[in-house]
Amino acid sequence: MDRLGPDAAAVTFEVAAAVRGRFAFRAGQWVAVRRRVGGAELRRSYSVCAPAGGPLRIGVRERPGGGRVSSWLVHRLAPGDLVEVGEPAGTFGAGAPGGDALFVAAGAGITPVLSVVATRLRDPRARIRLVQVDREPSSRLFGAEVDRLLDEHPGRFSRTQVWTRTPGAGRPSAKDWRRLLGADGPLSRLAGVWLCGPEGLVGELRPVLASLGVPHRRVHTELFDATPAEVAPLGGASTVRLLSGGAAVTSTVPRSRWLLDAARGLGLDVPFSCLGGMCGVCRARVVDGEVDMVTNHQLGAAEVAAGAVLTCRTRPLSRTVTVDFDA
Repeated sequence: MDRLGPDAAAVTFEVAAAVRGRFAFRAGQWVAVRRRVGGAELRRSYSVCAPAGGPLRIGVRERPGGGRVSSWLVHRLAPGDLVEVGEPAGTFGAGAPGGDALFVAAGAGITPVLSVVATRLRDPRARIRLVQVDREPSSRLFGAEVDRLLDEHPGRFSRTQVWTRTPGAGRPSAKDWRRLLGADGPLSRLAGVWLCGPEGLVGELRPVLASLGVPHRRVHTELFDATPAEVAPLGGASTVRLLSGGAAVTSTVPRSRWLLDAARGLGLDVPFSCLGGMCGVCRARVVDGEVDMVTNHQLGAAEVAAGAVLTCRTRPLSRTVTVDFDA
């Protein structure tokens, strides 16, 4: 356990030798931590902050008001405690190796960015610029780790710090971002741009990057604290057939209910984590019927066209629907 501040910690797990291979992670991936509280199963996703090949280490910031999993990890977990952890997942660190790259990390968004930056810097061809956004110096995470990378890679790694709540500071405008991000020359030459932070910031930066000549395919994003989309109530019910682990269950499901909730309510052991359409763990394929996917921060257009949905934020629409969690 490493304290990162009054509300944050880095947790390193010792993985049993028998399953160590299953927990080998790629840069920028995350794991789901499971905790049972009062008979309820809670799962939360936390990003790995170590470079690929390093120990399984995650960064955790306590949620405002005290999250039931984050508070436990930050304040109560102790060396030697047993923790249920899922296998690494996620594609944030994907992209062409080497070349120049730009990273923008806001708040706890530095966690997976640190993993990807440290991994890419192993390639002597890589030149990386990090723009780190924090409220104030006391809220910045992993400052010492970033400083160490700066010392180890002079001339190849740089950091621009943006404060938003210090005297005279404020949230950058689109014009400010264009000037800041374009300060080192044309961005069209970059191998990729990685954005990690709140949904609002990532949404603001996408058009800015497009205006600076960065193709959409070179922008990699990871969201922290996405705002749930407004959901209009739906009346009626659908006959839903759910396939998982070789089992098939058919039930009448209200159209206001998420498919994931329906599957879990019927006793199916289906995968899930964030419950907000961000992590992609609950992905399944709609075999037939129509559904309403309210939130999607993971699937590409081609995947959606092929029937993929995030069941934690998808509701049945048609009279009958078949969903395959094994596809």
